[in-house]
Amino acid sequence: MKTKDRPQRLVSEILQGLGWLLLGAYVYFGYHLIVLTRAWEDGLVGLIAASLAVLGLIALVPPEKRRTVLAFSFLVLFADRSLAAVALSSGLLWALQAAAVLAVGTLVGRLVGRLNRTALLAFLLAALLSTSLSRSDVKLLAHFMPPVKTPPLYGGGTIDYFPLFVDPNRPDRVVTFGNREEVPGEPESRGTQPNVGAGRETLVETARLKREPLFVYAFDLSGGAFRRVPLPDAENAAWIDRLRRDYPGFPFFTIDEDGTLVPIVARDDWAEMMFDFGRVPGALLRLDAAQLRRTAFDVKATLEGGRFQDLVLDGKALRGTYRGTAFRIPTAATEIAGHLTIDGHDALVLLGTDLELATFAEDGTARITHRLDAETIPDIFAAEVLIAPLPPYGDALLLSFPTDSPETAKIILPRADGGWEILYSAQDPLFRFEDVRVQSGETRFLALAPGRLSGYAQRFIGEYVFDRGRLVQRWMAPTSLINVRYVSDGQGNVRIVGTEYGAHRLVLLLPHGIPVVPLYTTLTLILAAGLIGGRLRAQGPARAQARHARRQAVYWAPVVLVAGVLLAYGTTWYGRVAPSADGTAESARIEGDRIVQTEPSAPSASPAAPSSERASTSAPETRVDARSEWTTALARNLDPEQSARFEVTGYTRNAIHKRKTTSMLSGAVILPDRAFGAMRLAGTPYRYYRYGEARYVWTGQTEWVPLGAPAAPLSPFRALEKLTPYFAAAERLPDDTVLGVPARVYRVHVPAAALLGDDPPNVALPNVARQNAERPDENVGALGDLTVDVTVWLTDDPLRLAQIEARWLLPVPGAGATRQEVFFRFYHFNDPGIFIRPPEDIERYVQQP
Repeated sequence: MKTKDRPQRLVSEILQGLGWLLLGAYVYFGYHLIVLTRAWEDGLVGLIAASLAVLGLIALVPPEKRRTVLAFSFLVLFADRSLAAVALSSGLLWALQAAAVLAVGTLVGRLVGRLNRTALLAFLLAALLSTSLSRSDVKLLAHFMPPVKTPPLYGGGTIDYFPLFVDPNRPDRVVTFGNREEVPGEPESRGTQPNVGAGRETLVETARLKREPLFVYAFDLSGGAFRRVPLPDAENAAWIDRLRRDYPGFPFFTIDEDGTLVPIVARDDWAEMMFDFGRVPGALLRLDAAQLRRTAFDVKATLEGGRFQDLVLDGKALRGTYRGTAFRIPTAATEIAGHLTIDGHDALVLLGTDLELATFAEDGTARITHRLDAETIPDIFAAEVLIAPLPPYGDALLLSFPTDSPETAKIILPRADGGWEILYSAQDPLFRFEDVRVQSGETRFLALAPGRLSGYAQRFIGEYVFDRGRLVQRWMAPTSLINVRYVSDGQGNVRIVGTEYGAHRLVLLLPHGIPVVPLYTTLTLILAAGLIGGRLRAQGPARAQARHARRQAVYWAPVVLVAGVLLAYGTTWYGRVAPSADGTAESARIEGDRIVQTEPSAPSASPAAPSSERASTSAPETRVDARSEWTTALARNLDPEQSARFEVTGYTRNAIHKRKTTSMLSGAVILPDRAFGAMRLAGTPYRYYRYGEARYVWTGQTEWVPLGAPAAPLSPFRALEKLTPYFAAAERLPDDTVLGVPARVYRVHVPAAALLGDDPPNVALPNVARQNAERPDENVGALGDLTVDVTVWLTDDPLRLAQIEARWLLPVPGAGATRQEVFFRFYHFNDPGIFIRPPEDIERYVQQP
C-alpha cells in the first residue's frame, strides 16, 4: 500500500507546490500592480479600496487555512522587499545576506505560520524568482513589457543629468551625452573610489575640479532595443551645440566646442568665496558675464518647412526672413520656443523675461501681438513651452515650471484678439508636460504626474488627452523617469523613452496592450466565487455548529470584496472622466493682470485687455533711510570681539528651465583665520578646511588633499560695506523672524555694475578675474541694466545682521532667463561650543601621492 501511495503522494505534493507558487505569484503581482498602484494614483482612497478588497478575500479563506495562507503571503512580500534591499550588495556579501533573509523567512514560516515543507519550498522558489525582476520594473507590467535599459552612460559624477533629444530627422533615434565607454576608469557613482596612487598634480586637480570629456551618444531603436550608432562630425558638433544651450552646471561649468565639460571655478576657490559673503553676488555676476561671452544667441537656419530662415535673436531684436521677406522685430527675448498658428497666421513663441508671440501677416510684416509677464504668471521666464493642436480651439501652449516655482503647469490658448485663455491649470507643482503627439487626429500629452500617498515628492509617467475642457488621464505608470519622450521603433510603433535620474541611463518602455488590471480583477472574482462555493459545500461534524459563522462570512465577505473593487474602479473611472486630481478643468481668461475663471469656451471667447492697458497692482513701496541701522548692525558683525565665532548656512541657486544648479555651505568661522565648511557644488559634495596657513579639501574621489596657503585673510562681512549707500532709500518690508528671533527686514536695489570688478585680482576665481580685467566694459555691457535685489534681516539685542538674500533675473541666450539667488544665515555668535579641529587632526588623513 505504501509503495502504491508514493506516486499519488508525490503528485499531490507537486500540485500543492504549484498551488502555493500560484498563490505567491497572485500575491506578488497583486501587491505591485494593484495595491501599490491604487495607493499611488488615488492616495488614501485607493489604499482603502485595495484594503477592503484584500480583507474581503481573506475572510473567504476557510478558517483552518487562513493562518497558513496569511503567513505564506506575508513571507512572499517580506522576501521581495528584503531581497531588493540586499541587492545593493554584490558577490559573496549578497549571497550571505540573501541566505539570511531566506533562513529567517523559513524559520518564521515554520514556527509561526505552520507551513509544511511543500509550502516552504514554494516560498523559497517564489522568493528567488522575485529577484529576476527589479521592483521598479514590476510595477510597469500593467502597461509595458519589462523595460529595456542601457548601461550607465556617464561616470564623471559632476552633472546630475543630461538632456535627451529625439532626432527630428530620425524619429527612431534618440541622442544624449555621456563618457562611460570612452572614459571607463571613472567611478560608477559619486564618492566610491578614492584616487589612490595618483601623483600630487593629479590629486590636486581631482580635488579642485578637472575637465571632463563628454561624447554624443546616439541610439537607434529599431526592433525595440538600444543600438548605439556613430554620427558624422557635423552632426556631432550640432548636438554638442544643443548641449551647450542646455547649460549643465551653469554658471560654474561650460561646454567647449569639442564637448569638454570645463569648470570655470575650483572647489577651494569657490569655498573661499562662499566664506566672503558680501562678494558672492559679484562673483556670480562675473561668472554670468564669462558665460555670456562664450555663448551665441539663438540661431535657427530654417523653421517650418523653410517659411522662416536665418532666424537670429541678439537680445535686442529678432531678425530673419519669412517667405523670402526680411523682417526685424524689436524684442528682448533670448529663445525661440516654437511655432504655432493663430487664426491662420504663423507665429513664433519668444521667451525671455516675458513670453511673447510674434505674428506674421501674409505680406511678411510682423509684430508682437501677445505678451505674458511675471505680473500675470509668476516665473513665466522659467517656463518650458510645448506647442499642441487642440481641436476645436487651435494651437495652444503647454507651460511647465521648475519644481520649486510657485507656478503650476498650464495650457493656455492665444486668441486672435491678442488676449489669452487658460484652459487648464494643474494643482500640484510636480505635474509637468513632457511631450506631445497627434494620433488619429487626437492630441496626446506625455506628462509627469505626482503620486499622492508618500510624503516624498515623486513623479510618475502618465498619458493624457484634453477632452471637452478636461485633462483626461488615459493611463499612469508608477515609475520615476525624467526627460520622457515619444519615439518610434522604426516600424510604425510608438514607444516611450526616458532617463533614470542619478543612474545616467536610458529606459525604453514597450506598451503591450494587455488589459492586466481587468484580467487580474476577473481572476480575483473567480477566486472569490470558488472560495464561496467551497465554504457552502463544506462538510463535517462541525458543520451545524459553524453554520451561523460560516453564513455570516459568506454573506459579508463578498460585500466587502465587491465594495473594494467597485471603489477602486470608481476612483479610476472618476480620475479618467473628470478633471485629473493633478489639476482643474476650470478654464480662465487673462484680463489685465488678473486671471478670471470661466467655463471652457470655443475659440471665440471674450477678449482680454491688451497688456499695455494693464494696471499695476503692486503695493506702494515704503522707502526709508536705514543707513544708520545698517551700519550699526554691520559694525557688530565686523567686530572681531562681538563676532569672533559663528555658524553659517547658505546657498547659491539658479534654474534654467527645469535644470537647477546650486552651491551650498554649512560650516563655521572662528576669526581671524579658521573656517570649515561642508560644501556642495553643482551636485558634488566636498569639504573645505582652513586653519591659519593650512588649507585642505576633501572629496569623494580623494581623501584630504593639501593646498597652498590662502591668497587673502578671512574677512567674511567686509565686502558688505559697499551696500551702505543704497540703504538711503531702503524698502521696509514686514517684520519677520530668523530662527525664532524677531527681525526687521529691509530691501535695497543695487545696480549690477556696482558689484562687478571690485575684487583684487589675486583672490578667488583668478581665471574669471583675469578675463574680467581684460574686458571690463564688455562685462557690464553683457549684463545691461541688471538690478540686484538685496534683502537683509536685522535682529535686536544686540543689533546684528542675521540673514541676507540677493536675487536677480538674468537673460540667458537660447534659454529664456534664470533667477539667481544668494542666501546666507548667521547664528550662534560667540558660542563656545563652536570648534574647528587643529591641522594635525586633518593631516593624519591626508592622501599622499
